[in-house]
Amino acid sequence: GMLDYGETVTLDFTVSNVGSDQANNVDVTISSTDGYVTILDATADFGNIAAGAISTINDAFEFEVAGDVPDGHVIAFVVEADGGEIWESYFSIEVLAPILTLGDLIIEDPTGNNNGIIDPGETVTISIPTNNEGSSESPFAIGTLTCNAPMITIIDETYDIGEIATGGTAQAIYTVEAGASIPLGTPIMFNYEVVADEYSVQNNYTTIVGLIIEDFESNNFQTFDWQFGGNADWVISSDSYEGSYSAKSGTITHNQTTSIYLEVEVLAAGELSFYKKVSSEGSWDYLRFYIDNTEMDSWSGSLSWSQETYQLSAGTHTLKWEYDKDGSVNSGSDCAWIDYIIFPAVGTQPLGTVSGVVTDIETGLPIE
Repeated sequence: GMLDYGETVTLDFTVSNVGSDQANNVDVTISSTDGYVTILDATADFGNIAAGAISTINDAFEFEVAGDVPDGHVIAFVVEADGGEIWESYFSIEVLAPILTLGDLIIEDPTGNNNGIIDPGETVTISIPTNNEGSSESPFAIGTLTCNAPMITIIDETYDIGEIATGGTAQAIYTVEAGASIPLGTPIMFNYEVVADEYSVQNNYTTIVGLIIEDFESNNFQTFDWQFGGNADWVISSDSYEGSYSAKSGTITHNQTTSIYLEVEVLAAGELSFYKKVSSEGSWDYLRFYIDNTEMDSWSGSLSWSQETYQLSAGTHTLKWEYDKDGSVNSGSDCAWIDYIIFPAVGTQPLGTVSGVVTDIETGLPIE
């Protein structure tokens, strides 16, 4: 009893003569200028309608609705009743249709190291949910996943999703193989499209191969192009969150600072995370974190190892950790530590430990 996308329907129609005279040979015609409707039978003969009488014709009119009409679209009709003179009226009908949306791409690698990341040589399962947020069940949907990155193979690019109920979600599942020689940090873009007759939705998903990590396990600052600022350089410490080493702020005194920073070229927007620890005079001596000279957060007092996460947009960014002291009082160890920094897809590769080849995120080809 509702009007859905792509349907051909008939209308039962009632005409009421509210006047004091009989209306003779009444012909009723409906019309619409809406591009989503095609009227197949526009006219019905209601004959004579006595004063105060009502006349009903079942299946008086017939029309079809386009297969790509938006959910909630309202079609306006004009009614003309001709019984010697013209009476005009109006009505409208709302159309129900699906609205397809996509969820997040999920990577599962139970036969690999089970870290939810594509690593060199792994075969992973990629699943992407398609949601129907509209008011009508979707047509039969097919999902297609493609990727132009070299050394990435999708075993079967198409997946039969089927009809998706109103308010429902259906998963498309793909098997993806990564070549054993694909460099860590290689950015990969997957293109995913769902087509359900006239309705479709598309999205690009970006991930990277493996993790680009600075955990200072080299026992020096030479893995990345670290720079120092302030009144003292940072040093390697055996007080660590992970492994054996971390980076510790330099030894400074009152009204001084010590900073460590790194410039990165982020190839695709993603998360930056790190662990920090602080032992300082609470509310006075701080570890501060900056992105492009904008302070993102600060910490003071006695804080054990804990993780922080920030979003980085594509482009060049400067990441800086700085410990600063006020004009008096020493407290605790009077320093800060950072460890286990996980970068998004960046062009600044670890020096000497990972291939320095930077690839174009769309073509997968090396950038000269």
